[in-house]
Amino acid sequence: MNENPNKTKIILSYIISLLGLIFVNTEKDASETDRAHFAQAGTIFIVEIAVSVISGIIAALQVPFVGTILGLIPTALLVLAIIAAVKASNGEYFKIPVIDDLSKKIFGKKTV
Repeated sequence: MNENPNKTKIILSYIISLLGLIFVNTEKDASETDRAHFAQAGTIFIVEIAVSVISGIIAALQVPFVGTILGLIPTALLVLAIIAAVKASNGEYFKIPVIDDLSKKIFGKKTV
């Protein structure tokens, strides 16, 4: 069986999304699929930071209900990242809706 040497890094990058951002920029010898995993995990980190900043602004403006809805986004991303990590452990690629497309725009086209 051909075991992916980056499997552990891929799984960790989904769990700790900052690692995905680091690995997508440092692992130049990784396969395109591995780089797509790293890019997707890094995009999760970027989206979480953006949502956090927007939530802070919304909280400061005291806009009702919007903060609650924005608070659900990180939870949904965590669930999707766990699904992607499980799929990656089985050698599969899980395209997280919206995040996959956004990662291609941020980090360039990945072939998966």
